[in-house]
Amino acid sequence: MKLIILAGMPATGKSTVARRLQEAFGYPILEKDAIKKRCLTPWALPAMMKNAGWTSRPTPFC
Repeated sequence: MKLIILAGMPATGKSTVARRLQEAFGYPILEKDAIKKRCLTPWALPAMMKNAGWTSRPTPFC
């Protein structure tokens, strides 16, 4: 399987091109925004921070 990465400024047609490639070749689409939304929901963020060793308390360096 091939990997095609589309990058560009906002509103330049990346999603449109991705959908056309999917229709033409059957490639799956992985959308960064959908992944971020799923991973960074309010209930998931504190657990991710804790697992990464981060703290929500201010430090002298912040």
